[in-house]
Amino acid sequence: MKGCSRVTIDDAINTNGLGFQSLEATCTAIGAPNIQSNFLSMGLCLGYYHQCRAAQLLEGEIPRLRELLSLADHVALP
Repeated sequence: MKGCSRVTIDDAINTNGLGFQSLEATCTAIGAPNIQSNFLSMGLCLGYYHQCRAAQLLEGEIPRLRELLSLADHVALP
C-alpha cells in the first residue's frame, strides 16, 4: 500500500498548492494573521471569512435584519 506524502505549510501557501498566499491580506484584515505560520491560522481564517460572508449574505437578503434582531431583544411589557 502506498503512503501519502506529508503536506507542508508551503504546499498550502504557494500557488502550486492551495494558493492561500493570495488571501493573506484578507485574513489579516478579518483577524487571522500569520497564515503562513501554521494550519491552525489558516483554519481560523477560513472560519472568519465564511462567517463574514454569511453575515454579508444575510444583510443583502434581509436588509433590516439588525433592526429585527434588536426588536426581539426589547420585548414590550404590558
